[in-house]
Amino acid sequence: MGVIPLNSRRVLQPVAQAQKTSPDKIPSNQPFSPPPLRIPKAPWAVSHTTRSVLSLLHRDTPNSQHLKWLLTSLSEGYKETIADKVLGEEAHRQYGELVGGQKNKKIADRRKLTQATVVTSAMIIDL
Repeated sequence: MGVIPLNSRRVLQPVAQAQKTSPDKIPSNQPFSPPPLRIPKAPWAVSHTTRSVLSLLHRDTPNSQHLKWLLTSLSEGYKETIADKVLGEEAHRQYGELVGGQKNKKIADRRKLTQATVVTSAMIIDL
């Protein structure tokens, strides 16, 4: 056994490539089914989604220009909202640490023992 020699008389059939349909040329007999909705959770994901949507607008008509402007505005607003949410969550976390620290201090203060003086009957007689 070893290397199998190449049989030049035997040729593989050419692979048929699947035809890709561009987004502009969707066959009319197939109903449109939108992809599952994915809401971007980070500013970079919002930018990526906006760029991909804007790349689908090929025409330079006034309506498409207005649509591009609206998409860009929505993207910026969504990024600001995500940033505000992150800041709010951080402030809430810091407040929780601050309040949680105060609760621990109160409990710790209650559990401290003070020095007590034991009074015996001999001490009372001596007075």
